Amino acid sequence: MSNSKIRLVYSSSPSSKAVEQRTEWGFSHAQQLGLFDDFETVRVILIPISNMSIHSFKKALANYTPKLIVDTRKFPDFFSIFPSIDSALDAFSDSGIEYNQILFTETINTIDNWKNLEEIKSVFISYCQKNTGAPIFVLSSTEKVSKSIEKKLEGCLAQETVKTKLESICM
Repeated sequence: MSNSKIRLVYSSSPSSKAVEQRTEWGFSHAQQLGLFDDFETVRVILIPISNMSIHSFKKALANYTPKLIVDTRKFPDFFSIFPSIDSALDAFSDSGIEYNQILFTETINTIDNWKNLEEIKSVFISYCQKNTGAPIFVLSSTEKVSKSIEKKLEGCLAQETVKTKLESICM
């Protein structure tokens, strides 16, 4: 049965409310693009994995498009983000992302600390010579460890000719 008194009327012009909502959304989600790419400064983005969900990590990958991930955790797992470590590594390689694991531990022995930092520094310097312009993700287990890595990296990388900009993501 159909009621012939009811008809669907289509209008190709959007309502003023719809136009207003689209404008509001556009202003709040707009991002200013850089005029020139800065291939001299390397963005190092510190990410504590304990604070990340699958959606926030994949969003960070999409927004920042890193070409290098340095994992500083003793036991790198991506179980909160990927089904397995192999699937995470496959996803990274499919996206053209180089993955390195460099153990970073807070030890009393300063020689061990500097050995870890030297290894991280050599990976950063070899990456910077490629001039990709893409940021580097440094994964840590917790936010506390991430802040510790940030302090050490600031001092360590400041000694080099490589200009770096350290950022943190806590989602």
